[in-house]
Amino acid sequence: ATLQTLGTDQISDMVTHGIDLAQQTESMLRNQPEWEVVTPTQLAIVKFCYAPQRITPQQQDEYFSAHDGEGFACVLTTQLKGRTVLRICPIHPETAENDICHTIQRMYQYARALKKERVSNFS
Repeated sequence: ATLQTLGTDQISDMVTHGIDLAQQTESMLRNQPEWEVVTPTQLAIVKFCYAPQRITPQQQDEYFSAHDGEGFACVLTTQLKGRTVLRICPIHPETAENDICHTIQRMYQYARALKKERVSNFS
């Protein structure tokens, strides 16, 4: 039904948009030292984690195993080689580069808040 409604050209444009946006997302993440791209973009999926210096993989897993439920963006967790990593797939046709920037910024704020919470719990 979607193919009949939209046509092959529009679906092709939507897929291309999603892949391009995922590649831009990967580039943004690679330019920020707090983030680690775990696997290069595949189709329209980027797998990454919060990885500031002096943080163990176990601490990385803890930061995002309980994902924030604000509903701002659909950033999911997945298991990759025994690690919990974040996964974003920006395929919605109305998603723009600015939305991705804002999502990464919110994820950073979330990670920083979790880190502060963890430190204050041990004080």
